[in-house]
Amino acid sequence: MKKVKRLKKIAKTYNIGVTCSSPFTGNQIIERHKEYLTLSKNDFMKKYRKHIFTPAVININGESHEIQFNYCINTFCKWYGMPQKKYDNIKGKPSRYKLEKGSKDGIHLIKCNNINDNDSIGYPIGNATDTVSNWSVAEEIKRLITINSIIPVHKVYEFHTQGCSNESDTPVKSPDLFYIRGKSSSNSTKYQCKVCKKITNVLPEQDECFGYHQRRNDILMQFTKDILNRTPVKRTCKKLNIGSSTYYNKLEWLYKKCLEFLERHETEAFKNKTFDEIWLNTDSFIYNLNNIKQKTETPKLKKRSSRPT
Repeated sequence: MKKVKRLKKIAKTYNIGVTCSSPFTGNQIIERHKEYLTLSKNDFMKKYRKHIFTPAVININGESHEIQFNYCINTFCKWYGMPQKKYDNIKGKPSRYKLEKGSKDGIHLIKCNNINDNDSIGYPIGNATDTVSNWSVAEEIKRLITINSIIPVHKVYEFHTQGCSNESDTPVKSPDLFYIRGKSSSNSTKYQCKVCKKITNVLPEQDECFGYHQRRNDILMQFTKDILNRTPVKRTCKKLNIGSSTYYNKLEWLYKKCLEFLERHETEAFKNKTFDEIWLNTDSFIYNLNNIKQKTETPKLKKRSSRPT
């Protein structure tokens, strides 16, 4: 049986099975919005600073994962990779980490405390680590999964008028109850009910209409070459005689086709395979902003007088 290649679209956040939970409950978030205005900056930070060590939870297709980046990252420190802990059995009830203000305004650091803990070996070296929002990291992972996912286009069809005796039948379920009335302008099949005579167009398959709802498909090859050659947007628009909206629509369409290719040839191939070790190779991007050569003024030398003094 021939495998049907359905039209697909880039997924939205509500289409994928990924959810993120914050360290705060719904009531706490409402209360925080009120306290932004009522509490001072220091009082607000003191009240909620403990939540920086609360992990965020992201659920991906039924599997939950905790995200925690606020710990010591120095491999030579005793507290390397350990979560926050409060020692109630030690005088003063110190914690494993404390917060201190960094050199940048508003940025705080996690400082390792020197605590005599006999449960683990090593020595705290007082390392300072930048703080990270675990919730923001979870939301960013969700965003990356979303923009790299595609889903089939689902459309609800009405093949019959109201009151038709075959109202519950479809061309797939009961093909004998429908006429095939040729193809539409987009090469999709048109079905007509034999009872109510209603004609309905269905979405074409990938093989029937590769560029569904797309115009100017004649520029795709040159457009792709310009993208790969890093041709500026204005230069590409001028060369292909298209507007900026057409440029970005084609860019999104091309990106969607690349995701479809990966899903068809890589996702399924690696779905049931495991690897003990993976080497990642990444590109390095260099951004040149305001690349203007500034001319420096050289101080003018005063001419020495030739007259005798």
